[in-house]
Amino acid sequence: MTDPRRPRPITRRELLGGAGTGILAIYLVGCGGSSSSLPPTTSGGGTTAAPSTTGSTTATDGPGVGMPGPPATGGTPGGKIVVAFAAEGNSNDPAVGYSGTSWDSICNVTFAPLYTYGEDGSPQPHCAADLPTISADGLVYTIPLREGVTFHNGRAVVAADYAYAWDRVLDPATESWAASYIYTIVGAQDRFEQGAIGVPGIRVVDDLTLEVTLIQPDVTFLYALTQPFMAPVPKEDVDKWGADFQGHVVGNGPFKLTTYDPGAQTMLFDRHTGYHWPGLPYVDQIEFRWGLDPGVQILELEKGEVQVLYDGLDAQNLAKMRANDTLKDFIYEEALFSNRWVNLNQKLQPLFADQRVRLALNYATDRDQLSRITGDTATTFGAPFPEDLPGFPRTFEPYGFDLAKAQALLAEAGATDLAFDLWISSDSEDETKLGPILQQQWAAAGFDVKLRSEASADALFTLTSDGKCEAWFSLYYAVYPTMIDLISQYYETGGSSNYTEYTNAEVDRLTAEARQTPDQIERDTLLAKVEQIVGDDAVHVYLQTANWLMGVDLARIQNYHYSGVYGAYYDRAWIA
Repeated sequence: MTDPRRPRPITRRELLGGAGTGILAIYLVGCGGSSSSLPPTTSGGGTTAAPSTTGSTTATDGPGVGMPGPPATGGTPGGKIVVAFAAEGNSNDPAVGYSGTSWDSICNVTFAPLYTYGEDGSPQPHCAADLPTISADGLVYTIPLREGVTFHNGRAVVAADYAYAWDRVLDPATESWAASYIYTIVGAQDRFEQGAIGVPGIRVVDDLTLEVTLIQPDVTFLYALTQPFMAPVPKEDVDKWGADFQGHVVGNGPFKLTTYDPGAQTMLFDRHTGYHWPGLPYVDQIEFRWGLDPGVQILELEKGEVQVLYDGLDAQNLAKMRANDTLKDFIYEEALFSNRWVNLNQKLQPLFADQRVRLALNYATDRDQLSRITGDTATTFGAPFPEDLPGFPRTFEPYGFDLAKAQALLAEAGATDLAFDLWISSDSEDETKLGPILQQQWAAAGFDVKLRSEASADALFTLTSDGKCEAWFSLYYAVYPTMIDLISQYYETGGSSNYTEYTNAEVDRLTAEARQTPDQIERDTLLAKVEQIVGDDAVHVYLQTANWLMGVDLARIQNYHYSGVYGAYYDRAWIA
């Protein structure tokens, strides 16, 4: 059993492509950039219900009408979409699944949460009847449930199914990686870390009403309610199948799992005829195939045997597709808010305790050269937060390449032993390419870097979380409409992925204040101050903003949309 105090932080690359490219912890909620609006709360007396901006949540004028998110109308029923993956998922259980294949199965396929995202990035009702009513102090959320939502077994979904699912995420026996993401609920942390019975902050008012009490105001809580691990789960089916529930999973999403064959490396999902959005989904079946290397996947895409290459394209295969007259039109690009950096463990490596040494590493990094290696899958950017945050009042000036300045800083520091180990995930193609380049670049400044590549992503996670690595890569995909989550994991004292053990009282204070600040502009102003502090501290060596590209037969699949939160919107795509 894993240590319940340390839920496994997952990699966003694992989520998106199952490629396991390094240690990446993220909050799996929200989407869009910092310009996304938050639902309003009140500061005076009484309560308020955050208004919906999408109109009716009931489809009355045809399939997909009123559905939040990308356009969902005008589809043609029938057909099958075949999706190729490199590897099998870790689980189809929404409380446990996190790898690329699993994430795709529990998002927009087998499960539907209370809320999803409108095109403006704001949470909108999905299985809820409306946005929650929030108490004047910001602590109590009253959530009305939509009638007519059913599980794949035919039973109506009721409030107790959500309470059960959330308690199950927090039950230490489940070993859910998502538990810490709902610690803001009263009693949640005690349930997971101490094995307490029940979660007092979750109350079933009646079959169609939930009440949730938080330990403190948290503007991000509504985003947690958009996630598949917060979707309802039928207790009777969990009890029936036990540990094998993931192979017979029963959800409330647009498709139901009908065949799971690990031997044949396939899963088949059939249309859920009782889906609560009438007329959706359009296609009859979704088929997942895995165990295919990237070259084979591209050939099958070209032959029309598969329609989606879910694993992200690396620089080599991106170039291969661009050189093919047919395949070049099948390159699908999704802008994500992401950063890559190198962590510096100041506690384990005394060299990194000197800010001047950390600054020297940042100035000794030629990021343009790195980006030539990764191609369009990543671009040069030397700052703590991703580059493209619309409307964000950034004050920090990104690091550039200045070898002379790096050498001057090292001379000022008087550092003589400049040797350290840089760990590389053995199953990360990007890291195995970037590591030797950084080794050479930093050698020019006087550093003696030894590359360590004997550990896989999972093994490296254990090493880093146990404080046994001096330096290692992180690739973070920010899918929250605020940088609070990036900060809370990597820069707040005791953050869930703060394995460098960085601590700064002002960072903690500003982040806590931002978490309780409903106004977008005021919140981002606070977060910009945090970026300035951690950037000036050179906590990490900031390298790139990453991008996401994949292969999709856009001639065959109509109305294909992809989200950094949910993956593909299979519920509204159709076959030409």
